[in-house]
Amino acid sequence: MTMNAQTTIFDALPEEERNQLIPVDMTKTGTSIKPAQKAKSGASVKSAEEPEPDEYEIDRVVYYAGHRKVVPSRTMKLEEVRAWLESEHFPELTKERTDMVYDKTTGHIVPVLKGHKKGAVMTVYTEHPADPIPNYYFL
Repeated sequence: MTMNAQTTIFDALPEEERNQLIPVDMTKTGTSIKPAQKAKSGASVKSAEEPEPDEYEIDRVVYYAGHRKVVPSRTMKLEEVRAWLESEHFPELTKERTDMVYDKTTGHIVPVLKGHKKGAVMTVYTEHPADPIPNYYFL
């Protein structure tokens, strides 16, 4: 048994599809696939996105936490929708913690909360405090 032939995941595909997926230099020379380039930073990816229109063509609906809220105006941008949701209905949707996902075909908007980077702060008393505190716990 010879160990010269190396099989890849592309070997199971028909030859036409395999030639489309494998880089040209690998099919001719038998060299390995080059590693992928690093992803671009978030700032450059954001600039590649198309800007929001001044007025949307369809009515939009926000789906969050089991609620369905119709956006009151077609001229509201996604950041304005997030601010409206924060002030009227859901105070946890702050600018720093919320990503707005919008589907152009259906007009659905889904706010996605990001997690905290730091943990919660909890005060633990090893002795009885001098001033009475309404809620405290001893170890």
